[in-house]
Amino acid sequence: MISITVAGKSFSIIRLNELSDNDEFSAVKNIISDFECPLNDEVEEFLKYNALDFSVRNQAVSYLIFYDDKFVAYFTLANKLLQVQKDKISKTVLKRLLRNAEDTGEDFLNVPAILVAQLGKNYNNGNNKCIDGEELLCIINYFVKSVQSLIGGAVYFLECDSDKNKVIKFYEDNGFVLFSSRKTKSKKTKLLQFMKKI
Repeated sequence: MISITVAGKSFSIIRLNELSDNDEFSAVKNIISDFECPLNDEVEEFLKYNALDFSVRNQAVSYLIFYDDKFVAYFTLANKLLQVQKDKISKTVLKRLLRNAEDTGEDFLNVPAILVAQLGKNYNNGNNKCIDGEELLCIINYFVKSVQSLIGGAVYFLECDSDKNKVIKFYEDNGFVLFSSRKTKSKKTKLLQFMKKI
């Protein structure tokens, strides 16, 4: 467990597979089964049905955030090789990325990156009011910098549905830059991709 103070508030962060190693599996399931995120079903479903498996297999690691013993939020990090199309980014961003990226000689760069695969607040019992979005991003930024110091990487990135205007504005207001988009596997949703320099 790690304690981080943000804006005078002390948060405890626990890696999900630490709980599964130390506690009974049913206790872990009880903690995550209380998570509710009515704003994004995918965030809720991932935690309840996939996060533990992804953590155990080291594909992506989820972290639970507690405040005053209340489960208030979680996030998931993964290591990814990001392909960035050169013509989709500004010359300034391209110049910054070239310091840490592999120029394929083609139309894109291979950039070592950290993916914030999931992030969400727990709306169960009003726990979402114990942490705001900036505090959540501050905690994520702390972990991203820790990972970068161990394995390298130039940027971290996240994705969101293209129809979530408030979320898009929130990311842009917090220093993330739109660099690309992609269709989901089901092709039903367009995801916008945002990155931020570490």
